[in-house]
Amino acid sequence: MECLTAKSKLQETYFEVTELSKPKNTKAMKQELINSFLDKVLEFQKHIQEKTDRINFINSKFKEFTWLDNLDEECIGILKNIISLSDGLHHKMIRYYVSLNWALKKGIANESMKNFKIALDDLKEYNQDLEDLFFNLPSDKEFTDKVNELSHIKSIDNE
Repeated sequence: MECLTAKSKLQETYFEVTELSKPKNTKAMKQELINSFLDKVLEFQKHIQEKTDRINFINSKFKEFTWLDNLDEECIGILKNIISLSDGLHHKMIRYYVSLNWALKKGIANESMKNFKIALDDLKEYNQDLEDLFFNLPSDKEFTDKVNELSHIKSIDNE
């Protein structure tokens, strides 16, 4: 009885191995693996593109902020908090980008990764611009004197 059970298990396994070893199945398995990999690459690209789009949206807001003037103390405080949060976001996203360096080395999602890095660089630049415009330059006496001088010349020209 044991021999029959063993024989049936052996035969079943023989047929399974035979079926899997057919060239047709090997090709199908390779294609399935490739398709799965490509799906993951596309998913990865989409994920990076979504992050890039969100950062670019923030960058567009920051660009608008550079044209603001005559802000009261409350607005200046809010702006200071935004810059601080954004600076933290930039550091976090740069670490994330560096952790994905393997993808660049493998040539995976190069365009998406490049766009992500550009958006991060822009974020850093806008942070610095806002900090300079609203905090560093107004406290620079030489700068404010020149701005006042230029404003005075402009008002004379308009008369």
